[in-house]
Amino acid sequence: MIKAKVMLLTLVLVASALSTSFALSVQPVALAQVPGTSPSQTLTAALNKAVDLGSYTVVPAPNSASNLPSTITVTIGLQPQGDIHGALASVSNPSSPLYHNFYSNYQIANQFGVSQSVYNNIVSYFQGFGLTVIPSSDRLSLSLQGTPSQFKAAFHANIRGFYLQYRSKGLWNPLFGNQSGVNGSVSQIAFYANTEPIQLPSSIVPYISGITGLDGALATPSVNLPFGFYPGANASKLFTSLPKPAQGSVTISTSNATAEDNGYFGWFSGCTSLGTCGNEQVYFPSTIPRVTGAVNLWKGLTTIGSQPDEGQGITIALVEVGLLDPAIIQGFSQETFGNNSLLNRVTEIGVGIPSLSAGIADGYAWGWSIETALDLEYVAAMAPQATYKIL
Repeated sequence: MIKAKVMLLTLVLVASALSTSFALSVQPVALAQVPGTSPSQTLTAALNKAVDLGSYTVVPAPNSASNLPSTITVTIGLQPQGDIHGALASVSNPSSPLYHNFYSNYQIANQFGVSQSVYNNIVSYFQGFGLTVIPSSDRLSLSLQGTPSQFKAAFHANIRGFYLQYRSKGLWNPLFGNQSGVNGSVSQIAFYANTEPIQLPSSIVPYISGITGLDGALATPSVNLPFGFYPGANASKLFTSLPKPAQGSVTISTSNATAEDNGYFGWFSGCTSLGTCGNEQVYFPSTIPRVTGAVNLWKGLTTIGSQPDEGQGITIALVEVGLLDPAIIQGFSQETFGNNSLLNRVTEIGVGIPSLSAGIADGYAWGWSIETALDLEYVAAMAPQATYKIL
């Protein structure tokens, strides 16, 4: 019995020593500040009070606010390992031997991306905090999705919720929805931002070129409408007719003006966001081919061999923020071409976006859907037989 007690005591002492030795051998991870991640003066000032920015106000959100997003999406850009800008210039330079020898994502990763081992280490670090990592095959970026508390732990910085409020004077703002077109309305959107500089392991920081999604910067398209105009507004209250300039007394309906084979443009009386008032000209997508002379290409009047060119065999890429609801594409196709042919020639590709519905939600969340729709509609009217990829 005494021998057994001695052996037990020895085991306890050895285990204790091993435990102590192991605890002493673990070193804290060395952290370094990520350049460019210090909070702005506006956000610093808005920590405890509202900050007036003219038509906008930044307001601190209570921690218990129920309308704050439950998850955050952050994109981390990585430093290219080579002259990627020179390569991009070469493939676009007709005098270069590399002209139109476009790189695949695999080639970009091998020539300009960080090494696979470095990329894997960065991915593993963020996964260790429970964040969902959406990798990029070119190894030049990665997107992260998670809760504010997960980002707070991973970035070693405080994350705080804010509201950006917009006080309308009747000028529609796509980021704040249709209500913003109503004079006197106050709309707001919620966002998160870091209120301290972001810190990451010093072994990772040299590879980081930038972090977006936590600085309070909101991308919004520069799409303006006259005062009182907004998508979905009753058009009959905005203008009563669309006079055809060539025949001043003749008016046409909106549906006729948007048809591809008409190409009209109209007028309305009102005031713009610049404060100018009077008769304003309305350009429809179907107007542009006639203004630019693209219809001559369609008829083969200015093409090699006099062959009609409507963009057939050409693929056009549109780089946007978020994806577009197919119902919008279908509606435009029916109104302009009288069929669903456009819907069949559009492919939507979400880079780092898990699904079409998530991409559509991103477009609406950032107020970008109308910009995407306008881009597609105008290019489709110019090249009605091309195929299109929305990225």
